[in-house]
Amino acid sequence: MPNKKKQSQGEKQGKNGYAFSAPFFLLAFLGIVAVAASLWFVLGTGGNQIDEIVHEPIDLNIAYEGARHPLSGERVDDDETFKLFAVMVENSQDAWPLSGIEDSYLVFEAPVEGNITRFMAMYSDDQDVDEIGPVRSARPYYVDLVLGWDALYAHVGGSPEALDLIKERGVNDLNEFFNGGSFWRSRRRSAPHNVYTETSRLIAGWDRVIEDEQEYETRLFKKSKIEDEPPEEYEVEVEFNGYGYDVTWVYDPEQNAYVRHQAGSEYKLRSGAGIAVQNVAIMKTQTSVIDNIGRQKITTVGGGDAQIHMDGQVIDGTWEKDLRSTIMRFYDDAGDEIVWNVGKTWVEVVDEDRNEVLES
Repeated sequence: MPNKKKQSQGEKQGKNGYAFSAPFFLLAFLGIVAVAASLWFVLGTGGNQIDEIVHEPIDLNIAYEGARHPLSGERVDDDETFKLFAVMVENSQDAWPLSGIEDSYLVFEAPVEGNITRFMAMYSDDQDVDEIGPVRSARPYYVDLVLGWDALYAHVGGSPEALDLIKERGVNDLNEFFNGGSFWRSRRRSAPHNVYTETSRLIAGWDRVIEDEQEYETRLFKKSKIEDEPPEEYEVEVEFNGYGYDVTWVYDPEQNAYVRHQAGSEYKLRSGAGIAVQNVAIMKTQTSVIDNIGRQKITTVGGGDAQIHMDGQVIDGTWEKDLRSTIMRFYDDAGDEIVWNVGKTWVEVVDEDRNEVLES
């Protein structure tokens, strides 16, 4: 029979006969702590892990100082307050032409079922937009986005996960199912493509739902900057599914703006207007289909690669949204926060494995 090794001081005998030393337990404990911390970061934020970047303070010689409109960046009085609205607007062929999107200060576009895209269009109470829609249902990744703005969220129902998140997170909710007076159903269209709203109804809805004034985070804004030699026209291709929903933004040097094209032609609204914006941001993130209906899981908290287009220039960088309760911010490849042109901004939310070439 082999001799048993005598346990040294600091060792313990397990019930199966294995000996464990004190250093072993220390290393095991540290390993468990490291794993737990990693899981907390990924699950607690719901987002991608990215390399830590130390962001340098912005040079205020190029950024506007003073109070700014939280969405457009226009100069406002220091004590001026705003009511912000985020409206879910569908972009399916059955809904075209849409109404009111041309007036939105900030739009997030992301895929829903079938890779048809849907817009979260943002407005404020200083605007007078008499028709916005068709309004459709909520999705959880849009809920993540609206939480950062503390906006009133206008929608018609939603996926089960989105409705649970709205309740759990205390979203300023304006669901048409319980706030019919804030919307109307048009006789021009058949359901479910016939629900519309307007800013006057959104303002009235705000006064019913929200008691206190909201304080908003703001982005950094600047004057448009064009060199002596104006940039040439170029196109930004954004791939969603290739069936009429892929987008092309055409840079127009004369107006220093990006004009939206879709399905091979300029994208027109019911008013006859097109969409021209001063800033286009493309954020790449993880997307996946989660059920047989085609609903998607899209990461909008965390960070990832991004590309920003303004002033005829292409800026490679990153997007970051640390928490559901903070707004999304964009940075250049040096880690400096993007300073946006005053005006309208469009954010394209795309799958990180697509859009390898975002510019042509």
